[in-house]
Amino acid sequence: TSHLSTISLRDRHLADLSRTVGERSHHIFFPFLGGSDDKVALRIVLLLSKNSNVTATILHVRKDSSTGAVQEIGKVATADDDSKPKTTIAEESQDQDITFLHSLRDSLPNTMSERVIFTEISTSQSSSKAVMETVIEFAKSEVNQSPRNAGDLVVVGRHHDESNAYSEVAKALGGLAEGVLGGVRCSVLVVQAAGGSVRGRKESNVDEIRFAR
Repeated sequence: TSHLSTISLRDRHLADLSRTVGERSHHIFFPFLGGSDDKVALRIVLLLSKNSNVTATILHVRKDSSTGAVQEIGKVATADDDSKPKTTIAEESQDQDITFLHSLRDSLPNTMSERVIFTEISTSQSSSKAVMETVIEFAKSEVNQSPRNAGDLVVVGRHHDESNAYSEVAKALGGLAEGVLGGVRCSVLVVQAAGGSVRGRKESNVDEIRFAR
């Protein structure tokens, strides 16, 4: 009887310890669509992931150039780009984003690579709405999967196609953040790179981070 009692107490202690660790864990979901905001956001996600209680999924949403309708979301051609087709500009920008993403992925230490998952989807959809719907569906499958943890977080870049940013939320946080807030039950971290603007206000010295729930 004493032996059985000892095992019972030990098992209960291990269960309590496991539950405590589980409640301290966080999961981060980050859709990488490209652009300066997403590059800063990716660095922040990896910085947060240095904590051993944090896991992360980084989804690279890659535009399929075979459709001939590739355009980086939020990409606006300048006067100097008039001589190049928009598809060429977008492809060059996407190549730079891919190189940046892969360089950080490949430089992760083994202790982090076990907790930080990089995955990729390719889409031929050129509309921002279709891309947003893809991101939201993926986010739903990533967050809130462990009800007893300390909370999950979705990180998004600020500037992703603001052509239809009519609501105050979209104007302040960006269209992608608005879509995530409306479709996923979680905290959202919005990141804007230095030099971006929010409703006409220019930020030139620091990166901007905004939390929303």
